[in-house]
Amino acid sequence: MDQLRVGVIGLGRVALLLESDPYRASPATHLGAWRERGDCDVVAGCDPDKERRAHFLSEFPNARCYESYQQMLAHESLDLVSVCGYATDRADMVEACCGAGVRGIWCEKAVACSVAEIDRMQVALERSGTELIVSFMRRWDPRYQCVAQMLQEGAIGRVETISATFSGNLIHTGTHAFDVMEMVCGPVVAVQGWLDEGDGHNQQSGYKFDRSANIRDVGGFATLYFENGVRGVVNGSAKRYFIFEFEIIGSEGLIRIGNQQTVLWTLSERELYQGIKGIFPSEFPAVKGANPWSSAADNLVGAVRNSTSVDCGIDAGRRSLQVALALHESQAQDHGLVELCEVSPESYVPSR
Repeated sequence: MDQLRVGVIGLGRVALLLESDPYRASPATHLGAWRERGDCDVVAGCDPDKERRAHFLSEFPNARCYESYQQMLAHESLDLVSVCGYATDRADMVEACCGAGVRGIWCEKAVACSVAEIDRMQVALERSGTELIVSFMRRWDPRYQCVAQMLQEGAIGRVETISATFSGNLIHTGTHAFDVMEMVCGPVVAVQGWLDEGDGHNQQSGYKFDRSANIRDVGGFATLYFENGVRGVVNGSAKRYFIFEFEIIGSEGLIRIGNQQTVLWTLSERELYQGIKGIFPSEFPAVKGANPWSSAADNLVGAVRNSTSVDCGIDAGRRSLQVALALHESQAQDHGLVELCEVSPESYVPSR
């Protein structure tokens, strides 16, 4: 089987640097996943930062490195490209990759900063026949896949509500959460939002959303309305600690899942009080599966070789961004209900 030639745009944390984090299971980055494959050869990378270029070459001494993605694409013939640059540039980067004949793209999130940018990317992908996956890594995480399957099988009865708590902003971090919520509960159709002040501690007043002003990617509080009647609550703001967790409440139990826990409580024959049933801790099913980064790379390679379809493509990136943009629209409308279909393609919130 022919080797696939890999290039990487942006050589920062998620591209390579997190691979040295002793608390993370390897692979934990794009290049970590590409390096372990026998059917892929990392031949090029690019980054405007001199130190990052030097670090990349120390890890991949046989590769070539460039200051810009334009230079890399002009000088290299690449099959696969990881797009790890900032969200403000990703639409241009994806379009350039498609124009250069790249067959598969692994794009970081948020995919873009507006729906109009995603529309541009979609056109480029369709014209070139390029496959694209979005780096919502929990899509390939065996624990989250297990939870999705459990909910389909009725492990906690009828799902009633889902809540997400994370430290971060609504686009840079929140799009991860919105994608998980749709993964387990189906499509979001409408939202209400209360955006944070710049310091992340004043959700009720929020900052004024004005398209003529310098809009920022901030945190906030949100209510999500799903197509199937489930309601969701999101609390995502800057904090002094890291958290990324979900609680899913059903008619017969609950599931908590996050970076630090996976917990199942189910309805039992035991009584909580005399004559009153309760839910009690249950054993969470044993979870087996590959590292999510390895699985994501498998998925893209399989799609490029025409043996599989992508599990998390541009449509998933579009929907998660629409949720975040709709929350900004809600803020502008005195926290009114905003349907995702009402989000203007031109609404633009820059993120990193």
